[in-house]
Amino acid sequence: MRELVRPYTQIADTITDSGDLLVRHERLSHPGSREQDETRGARPSKRPRHSLHTQSVTQNDKDLNAGFYEPQSLVGIGVSAEETGAQYFEPVYAGSSEATGISLEEVNDLSQHLNQDGFPEQQFNNSNDLSPNLSTQFQAQLIETLFSDSFQDLAAFMDNHTLLADDFTSFISPTERLDFPLLDHYNDTECITPVLGADLGTVSTQQRTETDTFSRLGSRLPSLQPDDDTPRALQIARTVNLFERISTQTRNVFIAKLEKFAAVVPESFQMPSRLAMCRYLTAYLKGFHEHMPFLHIPTISAEGCCIELVLAIASIGAQYCFEPERTVQLFQTSHIIARERIRRHDALSVSHASHSDNDRLSRERSSHNNYNQSVQYNENTIQTAQALLLLMAEATWSNHRTILREALAIQSILATLVRDDGLKTTPLPENTTWENWATYESTKRTKWIVFCFFNLHTIVYNIPSPILSSDVDGMLLPCQFATFRTTSENKWQTLKDKEHEIWFKDAFSRLFQESFNTTHIAPNSTLGNYILAHALIQHIYLVREVSRHRRKDMPEEDIVSIELALRNWKSMWKHTPDSSIDPSNPAGPVSFNSTALLRLAYIRLHADIGPGRALHTRDPVQISNAFLNAQIISRTPRLLRAVLHSAHALSIPVRIGVHLVAQTQNFRWSIQHSLATLECAFLLSKWLEALSSPTAIQTMTPGEHRMVMLVKTILDETDFAVPSNFTVGSPAGMKLLSANVLRVWAKIFHGPAQIWAIVDIVRVSLELCADLVENM
Repeated sequence: MRELVRPYTQIADTITDSGDLLVRHERLSHPGSREQDETRGARPSKRPRHSLHTQSVTQNDKDLNAGFYEPQSLVGIGVSAEETGAQYFEPVYAGSSEATGISLEEVNDLSQHLNQDGFPEQQFNNSNDLSPNLSTQFQAQLIETLFSDSFQDLAAFMDNHTLLADDFTSFISPTERLDFPLLDHYNDTECITPVLGADLGTVSTQQRTETDTFSRLGSRLPSLQPDDDTPRALQIARTVNLFERISTQTRNVFIAKLEKFAAVVPESFQMPSRLAMCRYLTAYLKGFHEHMPFLHIPTISAEGCCIELVLAIASIGAQYCFEPERTVQLFQTSHIIARERIRRHDALSVSHASHSDNDRLSRERSSHNNYNQSVQYNENTIQTAQALLLLMAEATWSNHRTILREALAIQSILATLVRDDGLKTTPLPENTTWENWATYESTKRTKWIVFCFFNLHTIVYNIPSPILSSDVDGMLLPCQFATFRTTSENKWQTLKDKEHEIWFKDAFSRLFQESFNTTHIAPNSTLGNYILAHALIQHIYLVREVSRHRRKDMPEEDIVSIELALRNWKSMWKHTPDSSIDPSNPAGPVSFNSTALLRLAYIRLHADIGPGRALHTRDPVQISNAFLNAQIISRTPRLLRAVLHSAHALSIPVRIGVHLVAQTQNFRWSIQHSLATLECAFLLSKWLEALSSPTAIQTMTPGEHRMVMLVKTILDETDFAVPSNFTVGSPAGMKLLSANVLRVWAKIFHGPAQIWAIVDIVRVSLELCADLVENM
């Protein structure tokens, strides 16, 4: 470690000694300058925590912008030249001019050179830039020191200088928020979780000072925001939040957890660095978490999080950082550990079950350690399920062949875990603590999102879900978004008192009632609406499968009943306060994602195109051929409602701007929108294809004619407008209209880079389908 930080510590030692000696030299040799010293302010013995923020924000506003574009002296922002000395660069280990063999005159020359404008305006390019009074030996040593670049050295240097992060804050307005902090929207000093566990050991004040610096920098890279006013003792007492900082101590906790599974973890696997983990956790929080909000971010701690969940989160984050190799490594390691933990628990359960009831007392005394392990596993069961849920999502949407085949295998394991833990919820007592409620709500949300994701497998693979709606009748729906996201117990208590518990069975059955009225029921949460939309899609799938071999289409009474439920769901969605079609909604994108499920429900209700998509093959050629060979859609009056939803879905990105959406949607839209887009495009294109025959044109209804003109009007706003001489009665024109609908949808997913490979598969499939339709 001493060699690792040598170049930067030499710089720090040199500047430290030169700054101190220069001040002493000026006071001894130039006593007349004391008044000047007093004018510019005496040097404090210890730098205050906020010494760089003594000026008001208003006073600094005029200078901030200039500081970003040109070098600025530290003196110009209220810091004297003396303050750029030793107090800003505390050495990792002590050094002196005597030890380096540098004369006092050379130190003074160097100090004057460094302090002439606060800092040099440019790096030393050659030895001629240095003061001519410096010896050749010292010049060579200084140049070698300055240019011994190493990222690890820089990390170590930053890690051991506790004041370095604070120095950046002078250049940034305290009110200006940056994108680096992991907890920008969870930043609350009242977010205090339980005290550090005994397994982390006692850390001395000196060790904590050294590690806390890069702990701060590890999550904020480095923090350019003013520090909060939380007392230092209170900060030390806090449990390290998983998404708050990644310090050396936190990473060591991860490594210690990893070593417990050394027998199964590949030898080639290495725990990512602190900076990499910070990057991955940030990407997960900003990119993935809001689409599947089951982790309670304010209370999840690094030491309390099982290692397979940490690695699964990091794997998702690496995917959002476009690091595919690291994604696969983290995925495989997390998967191995999760399965090994389940295996150990099963073995432990068999061992306990093998004992008879007669020797239960002696077994408890002799197997106390095994009992503790069993209790610990019960606490980690949900976390293991959460890890598998993330891994299943990653395997479903990615195109890495090494993990793609694991999606359905993980599904069966996850279904067993969730069922073993129970699919019924018991309301908590009124006097429950925030931490207990957070665990309870996170567990409930995990099971609900597992239920929803199994339904996404139904959409993608055309297979039934292993968990049916009837299995979750005894569960409560999730709480409101604001209650789950609050960052303090006081705020939570206030919002909790306003919550209304809603049972899934009651909410779902209410959708099929003609007397449904939103004014007489408590508003549902956005995630609750999302769950009910999935339940409706599952209901449509099961009804269609049951009637497939009895008749050609679904029974009329079932269609009427489901249409009523969909209308009631829309009314309930509008009644929810946080509902929005904006993917950037402050309340999260779940409400926006629910609208994609509504379109899927209408399409699945009136058109049986699911089995004909071949999406499970992940091959665009097979998908396009399956589309081409799919049966022509039967024209019915009710089908127009599904076609209208498809046209409306197309109009949204056209109204925003196809090119704009193409460049931004991959970070905002969920996979549900890609799946809904594929089915909307297929339905609309197949419906236009059905109208292209001469017989269909002659029998076209006024409603169908208006719908065709609506689609043409939408396409006229894009680069794929049909010719001005287009007529509804032209078969060639109808085919061109059908092909261009597919091309517009493909263009929307033609962004710079897609996070999930399935989006590119959808795009290429649509492009191939458009070519096939036009050349028919």
